[in-house]
Amino acid sequence: MAETYPAFKRQQKIVEILQHPFHEYCVEDVVEQINTWLMRNGYQPITRRTFYNDIEEIEKGGEIVVDKVRKGRRIIYKIASPDIQENASWTRQLSERDKELYRLYFSTLGDFKAIIDADIFEKLTALTELREERVAKQYNKITYDLNVDYHNVKLVPKIVYSVLKGLKADVLYAPFTDEKQQFEFHPWHMRHYNGRWFVFGKAMHRPELRIMNLAVDRIESYELSTKEAMPNTEIDFTEYFEDIVGVTRPEGATPEKIRIWVDKNVLPYIRTKPIHQSQKIIQKSESENGAEIQLQVIINQELKNQLLSFGGQIEILSPDHFRKQIMLESMKMLHRYTRIIENTEK
Repeated sequence: MAETYPAFKRQQKIVEILQHPFHEYCVEDVVEQINTWLMRNGYQPITRRTFYNDIEEIEKGGEIVVDKVRKGRRIIYKIASPDIQENASWTRQLSERDKELYRLYFSTLGDFKAIIDADIFEKLTALTELREERVAKQYNKITYDLNVDYHNVKLVPKIVYSVLKGLKADVLYAPFTDEKQQFEFHPWHMRHYNGRWFVFGKAMHRPELRIMNLAVDRIESYELSTKEAMPNTEIDFTEYFEDIVGVTRPEGATPEKIRIWVDKNVLPYIRTKPIHQSQKIIQKSESENGAEIQLQVIINQELKNQLLSFGGQIEILSPDHFRKQIMLESMKMLHRYTRIIENTEK
């Protein structure tokens, strides 16, 4: 017969579960998670009554408060956040060398608030007795091109957590050109590109797709499950982005050779900051007016946008179908500006 797990240790496990920064647990969720863990380790499962008794015992000492919040028909249990600084006596024992390392760490880490819970970050800086020092600093010596007003930036830590822990989620997604969609999503990877965050994984409403990427700014809700996500057994993300610019890899597309003429005034920029890792110079002009470069890359919208950003300083030479696409976009731009000039002169 299975043994009963010691009550004190079980209560510690309950506190650990209820301290989770992203999950919202009702009694059924906690009992299910505790029992899964207990039975896996050869112990007897508990009942709801045992859980209620454990909550009473946890709160008896007065050091831990369990919040109970009604949401619809469910009551959500959550450990009220204690002041971490009051319980952190070990922080006063940091050596000067340790403090110096923490100063360096937090001075750079602070610029990545998009992937760090703001409350956790402030508590960590308090732990190292560096909060006042950090607040007093009037300028940063290292800055990053981060979009602090990015829509849904507060969702990023939760999604990062789901990717790292391998947990599936229920997603409400609002594409710019389609109706809202609600579906089960299994996250595998996150990528930051051009000021936006994207999460890659398996979307169960589109089983025909091997992978789908979601723009975080279009996600209206992202409800984490306690269930494990479907594992990624096919895609190596160190290779997935090698053949593309940006994040879009059209299904079934293959890399193409793209030849581009680059004017001399922009050539140094493109040489030192390649459009793609496959870039190489294949012919220089005798008059030194520029050079021809070649890319081996999958054509997608991000590549088009980047090439169009150079305006008349580059020319797509081949393939013909891609040259025509860029030409049509350029003609649209010319028509728009010509119309504006004509209206202004009237």
